[in-house]
Amino acid sequence: MSTVDPSGHAPALIDLRSIWRQRLLVIACILAALGLGAVYLRISTPEYQVAARLLVENRGQPMQADALPEKGFLPTQAEIIRSPKVLSVAVADLGLPPQTPTGGSQVVSVLKQLQVEPLVGTDVLSVEYTHEDPDLAIQTVHAIVDGYKKYLQETEQTAHRETIAILVTREQMLRKQMSALRSDYENLRTTSPLMGQDRDAAGVQRALLTTLGESLATNRRQQIELRNDLETFTRKGNKLLTAKSKPDSATDRPTRDTTVAFEDFRPSIDALSRLARDGTLRVDDPTPIQSALLAARSRGVELSTRFGPKHPEVKGVQRMIESLESRLIEMVHAAPQLWEQELASLERKEVSLEELYHEEFNEAKRVDAFLVKESQILDEIQSVQTTHDTILGQLNTLELADRAVTEGRASVTVSVLDGPELVDALGWPQPTPLLGLCGLIGLGTGIVLAAMRHQLTQVPAVSPPASAAVHT
Repeated sequence: MSTVDPSGHAPALIDLRSIWRQRLLVIACILAALGLGAVYLRISTPEYQVAARLLVENRGQPMQADALPEKGFLPTQAEIIRSPKVLSVAVADLGLPPQTPTGGSQVVSVLKQLQVEPLVGTDVLSVEYTHEDPDLAIQTVHAIVDGYKKYLQETEQTAHRETIAILVTREQMLRKQMSALRSDYENLRTTSPLMGQDRDAAGVQRALLTTLGESLATNRRQQIELRNDLETFTRKGNKLLTAKSKPDSATDRPTRDTTVAFEDFRPSIDALSRLARDGTLRVDDPTPIQSALLAARSRGVELSTRFGPKHPEVKGVQRMIESLESRLIEMVHAAPQLWEQELASLERKEVSLEELYHEEFNEAKRVDAFLVKESQILDEIQSVQTTHDTILGQLNTLELADRAVTEGRASVTVSVLDGPELVDALGWPQPTPLLGLCGLIGLGTGIVLAAMRHQLTQVPAVSPPASAAVHT
């Protein structure tokens, strides 16, 4: 059984007095731990940490005043820095072998010791690299930053030059297309039925066609009017047309048929007079003869009333009347033939006008087709020219951008804010923290061992059985 404290309380697990009595054991443990720490410091390889901060700005996309930075930009740039493509360039610039002494990849070895993190709320990347050689660590960070800049430059230049190559091919194709269109336009102009300004010439052609159409309509209207007038004349003047001049037995001069009454045919005489005055019929105007006839009749009636029908003056006036009537009869007899001749002339003129109109109409259609074709070619030339000018503008912009990248003015700019520099003189192991930790471990170990030893020494001896005590 375990001993019980006279006070009635259970004994403490750690007795400070017993630990003090075993202080030599605790000191030995501390010294052993410090010795092991010293041995570790002796045989371990020290590591140094180099840090740098990079300001990375994306100037390729203009930012608005209220726009927020692109969330994925900096993490993407951090992954680019840690990519094998950038690290392989850095390894090659440092002149390191592709394989480590243990046979592993040098790029993978560098990647394991490299940390790249974006600083929240900024455009800054933190680059940290750990290595046993501080000078090589600084050079490695320099090489990584240079490789990152070179990667950005080469990537942007590659994109520019691929786009430039595509645009150059497109520009050459458009130039050939424009040359072919201009050749087609020159050939079209060579076979053009027009001269000078095509639009004006086409207007003249249309005006000529309009004039011919008006002339043809006027001709047909004149034919209709002549036929109507001829029908009216022959219908109303048929008795006048059949009147015959007969010779006078006394004077052997022609006299008129007394059955003809000229007053009944005055509309026909007036129609003939109108056509003569208008120039429609090439005949003498019968109006003066008709007026003279009317005056002679009036004179004859007056003289016959005064002197009687046998008076010489009355007979003279009567002969004048007969002469004028004979002339009217001759003119009326000649009018239908002249009418027919004029109609035949108008019909021939109509045929000629129709032929000329159809020729000019076909010519106008040909001119119109030419103008449509010319307009289409000119529109295509203008469209191709506009596209060509746009591509040339894009080419100039890309060439300027490529030149800017070559001169170090890329769309993504990288500036080293500080470093690369050593964060501490020794990254790991540092003697003071290590030995302090070893001392604490030794102290704890010594206390535990002292407490265990004290517990072992306090265990009581086993009591003999009760039967054995009675027997004794």
